[in-house]
Amino acid sequence: MKIIFWGNSHFSLKPFQILIEQFSIKALVTAPNTFVGRGLKQLRLNPVKELALKYDIPVLQPQKLKNNLEFQKQLLDFNPDFHVIVSYGRLIPVELLELVDYKFINLHASLLPELRGPSPIQYALWQGSAFTGNTVQFLAEGMDEGDIIAQSRVAILPQDNYEILEEKLAKDGAELLSKVLRDINKKSYNRTPQDHQSSTYTKLIHKEDGAVYFSMSADDIYNAFRAFHQKPGIYLPLEMGNVKILDCEPVIWPQEEQGKILSIGRRGVLVATYENAILLKILQAPAKKSVSGFDFANGLRLKERMFLK
Repeated sequence: MKIIFWGNSHFSLKPFQILIEQFSIKALVTAPNTFVGRGLKQLRLNPVKELALKYDIPVLQPQKLKNNLEFQKQLLDFNPDFHVIVSYGRLIPVELLELVDYKFINLHASLLPELRGPSPIQYALWQGSAFTGNTVQFLAEGMDEGDIIAQSRVAILPQDNYEILEEKLAKDGAELLSKVLRDINKKSYNRTPQDHQSSTYTKLIHKEDGAVYFSMSADDIYNAFRAFHQKPGIYLPLEMGNVKILDCEPVIWPQEEQGKILSIGRRGVLVATYENAILLKILQAPAKKSVSGFDFANGLRLKERMFLK
């Protein structure tokens, strides 16, 4: 089976690797080069592109997808059996779907129709879900609305954060995608329309999504930490400014006034929330270095039964 692979993130790597090993990859489609650093002179590393170059796979990096005749010709010249998309990050226009007779297959990191959109892994953690999964689907005009070919379920453990869950889903998704493509090659696969009335959606994550408050439950604060600690980070909007939480842990505790400091110790500052308490282990005040919760409290001369506000 000849495949053009579309991918642009760390989540794309494991599926791309397993498809390289098992199928004929004719080309990679990934994002255009971007530059970072002073004067925008340093090329940002694209790990998916690096993997393609390692295997001498041609790399296509179109600036635009719509009305790009040169890019359309390149796709047709490679003449793949299917296009496989894994975290490409851009919507595929209808003109490209029609160009290749809708022969696009997409791996999405949720159990569709739940958590459609760009941030399914973060949302699964943010919502405190006990499980999530992967879906392989045919691409349709609407975002993540295509018919489902196969799904697999992945447990979310209490200690799982974004990096851990992304790795688990990428490994599971690579295996599921490989199996689906082999089944399609044998013309032995299912095609099930989604129940659109049951759909839920995610959105792009922004800095303000990382704001947490003691009016939230300890579990909700911790779930935000698990989802966003890598990017964009979570923070407490306090009178001194936004204080970043770099490590924390929920603690079962009897009902207390929200924001009250319950204890200060070597493990951190324990603060009452709407439900239970949150142990703040590592904090970073505005324009300061990160410090332990214990040092943070001592630096501000905080005491038990005071309020952190």
